[in-house]
Formats: sequence, C-alpha cells, structure tokens
Amino acid sequence: MRDGCLIFVGDVHLGRRPATAADGLAACGLDARDVSPAAAWRATVDEALSVAARAVVLAGDVVESEVDRFEAFAALEAGVRRLTDAGVAVFGVAGNHDGLVLPRLAERIAGFTLLGAGGRWQVAPVPGVGAPVDLLGWSFPARHHRGDPLADPSFQA
Repeated sequence: MRDGCLIFVGDVHLGRRPATAADGLAACGLDARDVSPAAAWRATVDEALSVAARAVVLAGDVVESEVDRFEAFAALEAGVRRLTDAGVAVFGVAGNHDGLVLPRLAERIAGFTLLGAGGRWQVAPVPGVGAPVDLLGWSFPARHHRGDPLADPSFQA
C-alpha cells in the first residue's frame, strides 16, 4: 500500500471468540487472543497508521453483537480514536450486527462519520490530498430490515 490509500474492512465481528480452534492454535504455540477479531482490528489500525492511510472505511458487522457495550465497543472505540487522533478519516456503515454501536460511536468521536444513518443513502467526500473520492453508504436502521436498500428513494445511481 502507499500513502493516501483507503482501507476498507468489514465483518470483523469484534467480541466473537474463535472457540473451536483453541486446541489447534495451542498446538501451534498460539493463543486464541492472538488471532481474535480484536487482534485483527488492532493490526488493521496499525497498518493504516504505518502507511499513512487517507481513510479507513468500516463496511458493516464490525461487532458481533449490537448489545456488547464493553469489550467489543471498547476495542472499536480505541482503534477509531487512534486513527482520528493521527488525522486518518474514519467512515462506517452499520450492518445488521452494529446498528446501535456505530451510531453511538459517531456520537462519541467527532472524526468518525456514520454513512446512511436510519436507512437513508448518503454521500460523503473523503478528505485529504489526491484524487477526489466520494463514498456512498447505507446503514441498517435495525437488526432486521426487509426492504430493498436499492429501492429507497434516497438512492441515486
């Protein structure tokens, strides 16, 4: 990767534990925490900072459970704060697992932009040098959503 890149990450499922792999990991000298979603998220943040990413985009289902107010949210918030404190823009769309978590994060961190809150399409420019980039995003308004997001009147192809 090079300076100014965009990093997209999704389906991290922070808070989920790789329970069935514990014995196999131990045989390799690894602990389940070494390959956990939280470890992957920390590595993603480290990589974004090391390459001076222009933005990190969270593409949904960043947490396993929308009611996880402790471990998963704390790991997510810490990583987003590290990024925004370093001047990296952070955007996200809420998947069906994080419909409560990402709006809460947007309230707590000014540098985090939640796209498409409430199930409405939204366009946002990515700040920074380089070619202009606009992100188009739609977030789940609830854990279960039956409607077709592409049929929403706010969608403009």
